[in-house]
Amino acid sequence: MGPSGMCICSSISCFVITVTALIIACTTYSIVRAEQLRTPPGPLKIHVTDASLNYTTLDLALNITLENPNKYFHIYYDDSIVIAGYSNKTSAIASVADFHQLENNTTLLTPSLKMHRGDSTDDATGSGKGNYYDIVVKLYLPKWYKSISKKRDNWQSSIHMYTCELKVPLNNGSKSVDAFNTTECAPRTVDFGFRYSWRKLV
Repeated sequence: MGPSGMCICSSISCFVITVTALIIACTTYSIVRAEQLRTPPGPLKIHVTDASLNYTTLDLALNITLENPNKYFHIYYDDSIVIAGYSNKTSAIASVADFHQLENNTTLLTPSLKMHRGDSTDDATGSGKGNYYDIVVKLYLPKWYKSISKKRDNWQSSIHMYTCELKVPLNNGSKSVDAFNTTECAPRTVDFGFRYSWRKLV
């Protein structure tokens, strides 16, 4: 076989190898992509980044971040509620206006709740634990996921309750005595039947 024949064979071999590699790569990508499209949305990441309690007015101010880590889903929130209490007793409840969240997006909620004075508040200030209250905040977040891809279905989420155990600094009206430490909130799955009877959750 002459040099020209060897070049032709070499070209054919390179072509076959290239086509085979492309087929393998495309097949692998299709399998991985199909698996991604079947994967349900990832969980929210929720943190309370700031909190303070004014001892005079008992106003509890919160900064809460909701991070949607999903690339293919918007999240729609309906009938959301923030519940705060101490000593295992509910003290304040605030509703949150319906909103939606884009993909790969972080939303800031800034609810303000009016706590009630009682034995629990008096005990907290006189307990010697420091200049803070142990306050539990519960976020009741009914939600559903809307896909931004035609190849993915929408997802109806279970209703989730997120519990945030906070050490909230006292505020003397001008500034907090101690700094607040960012606190992660833990998820709890709640039965859908509780959606319109949320008072049973507290």
